[in-house]
Amino acid sequence: MVVEESTGTMVERFRSQVYTVNDFVGWHDRGELVLSPDFQRRGVWNLRAKSYLIDSIVRGMPIPQVFIRQVVHPSARRTVREVVDGQQRLSSIIDFIDGKFSVLPVHNPEIARTKYSDLYEHIQEGILNYPLAVNVLIGSDDADVLEIFSRINAYSITLNRQEKLNAEYSGAFKQAMHRLARKHLAYWRSHRILSPTQITRMVDVDLTADLVATMMTELRQGSGHIKDHFKEYDDEFPLENVIGVQFNHILSLIENMVGVPIEGTEFRRTPLFYPLFTAAYDVVFGFGSESTCPTREPDEDGVVQTNIALQELSDKVKTREVDGSVGEFIRATQRGTNSLINRKIRHEFLKSIIDPAFVSPNR
Repeated sequence: MVVEESTGTMVERFRSQVYTVNDFVGWHDRGELVLSPDFQRRGVWNLRAKSYLIDSIVRGMPIPQVFIRQVVHPSARRTVREVVDGQQRLSSIIDFIDGKFSVLPVHNPEIARTKYSDLYEHIQEGILNYPLAVNVLIGSDDADVLEIFSRINAYSITLNRQEKLNAEYSGAFKQAMHRLARKHLAYWRSHRILSPTQITRMVDVDLTADLVATMMTELRQGSGHIKDHFKEYDDEFPLENVIGVQFNHILSLIENMVGVPIEGTEFRRTPLFYPLFTAAYDVVFGFGSESTCPTREPDEDGVVQTNIALQELSDKVKTREVDGSVGEFIRATQRGTNSLINRKIRHEFLKSIIDPAFVSPNR
């Protein structure tokens, strides 16, 4: 068996480096940067994705690292850098500096529709000095590159629904859902509705978007309505302020209606928290409402009775009581929770408990 002599270990041919945006711009201007080598994927970002990236840079937010392969041409005394991963990021940055597009108002109204050449000098300087984390492959052939990425992908986890939407959309609805979800970060954590790992993977944004989509329409089968909202309101989301006020109101009401710390009840579980939220919203505002004023107000005696009923229901869910309508409700929280039938069962059952706690404002 013949073993070819190695030209060096992978460690010797791989290093982490920090370069600035200005370094990449300079290499590009001198023809020393290859943005589309043969092994690079041919993807094209839309304007929203490009705008979102530039806004991240302007705000000093981190962006994913870049992989380049460094190739030295001794006879020409020239070094060429081929982009292995990060083509769209670097292309977007260079195109922005070349004046080919500007940031959208949905991402940064302060610099919206302003070309790079017209930005204040300190903003231009900040962009050019922005540090890019780069993994440099030195003396690596195509086989090395493919091996590196197969190993990187081996540690990757499958994207969940919200992570996929986050990658696909960069517009108004996405921004609004991120702001709304993160505004209530303490709520998700303190009531143990979501775990730290779930929040890290944007499940809080997913839950928020699901609830908002239902608030704006009605109960739906599955989760397709979430993507519909990301798509429909990608350009603008004029109801953001109204939805925010309504959302805050219902979260506070839920604490009042449960009457004890939510984290100590079964309502901290998403299959129960979700219908509790939608039932309360339906009672107080009504699906599709565009008003920040509730149509009904809580009645003190009614709230006390609701406290008792919800706490009793939580206990029955915990012991898995199977009799009567309670049993039907419990079964609807255990399987097929996204089916419209089970959503309606949970919704109507909780609505019947919540409804007596509210009266007309004119009573």
